[in-house]
Amino acid sequence: MSAIVTQDSWHTGVRETRKAKGISQQAMAQATGIRQPRISQIENGLVDPKLSEVLSIAKVLGIAFASFPDGFTESVEYTIKDCLVLEERKNGPRTIPEIILGDRAYL
Repeated sequence: MSAIVTQDSWHTGVRETRKAKGISQQAMAQATGIRQPRISQIENGLVDPKLSEVLSIAKVLGIAFASFPDGFTESVEYTIKDCLVLEERKNGPRTIPEIILGDRAYL
């Protein structure tokens, strides 16, 4: 799993990244100070996490966090998806971080 997620993929990105790194929900709770049931709710998309929770989770998992002006996020997400489609047509499937960061995507 890449360490970059979008607004729409936040909850699944957190879960997949946590699992890929071999971190349990309990260990995540200890590292972030967020209770384990709340971690579960966030990962299942049942709640909208507070900004402090997002930043804490992102730090522990090494997820890139970017903020865009209101109304700009959707354009960025569409642009990234379009780049992915064009890149796949040209070279086969690649991850979004590979497209944006190249070799640095795996640091």
